[in-house]
Amino acid sequence: MAAALETVGFEKRNITVLRDTDQRTMKLAILDFIERIEKAGSDAVAFLYYSGHGAADRTERGEDYLIPIDARITLAKELPIVGVGLSDITKAIELVPAKPRFVVVDACGNVAFTKGLKDAAKGFVAERKLDGMIVAFATRLGETAEDNNIYASALASILPTPGLRAEEVFKETQLKVAELSKGTQIPWTEDGLLTRFTFKERASVAPLPWLPSPEAISSPATARSSEAAEAWGLVKDTTDIRALEAFRRQYGAANAFYDRLAEARIEELKKQQLAMATPPPSPPSVRCDGVEITVGQNERRCMKPGSGKTEHFQGCPTCPEIVMVSSGSF
Repeated sequence: MAAALETVGFEKRNITVLRDTDQRTMKLAILDFIERIEKAGSDAVAFLYYSGHGAADRTERGEDYLIPIDARITLAKELPIVGVGLSDITKAIELVPAKPRFVVVDACGNVAFTKGLKDAAKGFVAERKLDGMIVAFATRLGETAEDNNIYASALASILPTPGLRAEEVFKETQLKVAELSKGTQIPWTEDGLLTRFTFKERASVAPLPWLPSPEAISSPATARSSEAAEAWGLVKDTTDIRALEAFRRQYGAANAFYDRLAEARIEELKKQQLAMATPPPSPPSVRCDGVEITVGQNERRCMKPGSGKTEHFQGCPTCPEIVMVSSGSF
C-alpha cells in the first residue's frame, strides 16, 4: 500500500509504515498521524490503512477494535482495555481540517475468544457515517475474511487509476475482490465524503488547434468553413490552375487555411508547367580542328590528318571501309 500511495503523489517522507506493533506504539503512531495532518492544513489528504486482526463486541457499545500484536484476549469485554477502538480513531480524524479522509481496515475479524462468546461478534459492526470521510472494510459487516491479501492487492492496483473518483476506487476494489474470491469476500464501504476527490488526475489533453469549440459548431463562420472544406475536397487534386484560383476567390478570404493550401497547389502546378515547357539544354558544341565527316546515318566525326592516329570509318553500312593513316607511314 505504501508503494501505491507514493504512486498517486503521497510523499515518501509523509508515509509512516509500522509492523507488528503493540498497543502503546499503535496509539502513539495514531496521535502522531493526527498531529501531522493538523500541521499540514486544510488541503491535506488523510489516509490511514490498517492490516491485522480486529473484532467487535455485542454490548450496547457496539464498538469495533483493532487488536495489537501483544494483546492476549480471552474475554470479549477485554477488548476496550487491550484493543484500540476504531471509533476513537475516526472521531479524532474527523476533527482535523483535512478535506478528504480515508480509514481502511483490512482485518480478518476472526479473533478466537475462549470466554464471553455471547458478547463477541464475528467481523465488524457498522461505523457511524462521518462527514468528509470514507471508512472501508475488507469484508462485509458481520463476516470474516481470510488472511489472503486479496483486498490489499486489489486496492493497491486500482488506487493509481487516472480519473477515478475516490468512491469509484473503493467500488472497483469491491468488484475485484468479489471476483477474485468467487463471492466469498465482499468489501464494505461507508462513504461520507463531501467533496469530489481523485487520487490521480487524468492527464489533460490539449485541444487540437483545428477543432472548433462547441459554441462555434453552429455558428455561420463554422458553416462557411465546412462548405470550404467540401469544395477543397473537389478541387485539391485538379491540374486546372483556373479552378484553384476560382476557389481562392470564393473561399480564401474567410478560410486562411484552405487559401494557403490552394496557393501552394497553384505554385506546384506552375513549376510543373515550366519544367514541361522548357526544352532540355543542348549539349555544348565541340569545335572540329580537322575534317568533319558524316559516318553512318547521323554520326559526325572529326578527323585530324597528321594526328599520328589511324582512323577507320564507313560512310554507310554497305560502303567500303575507309582508313585514314597518318602521313609518312606508308
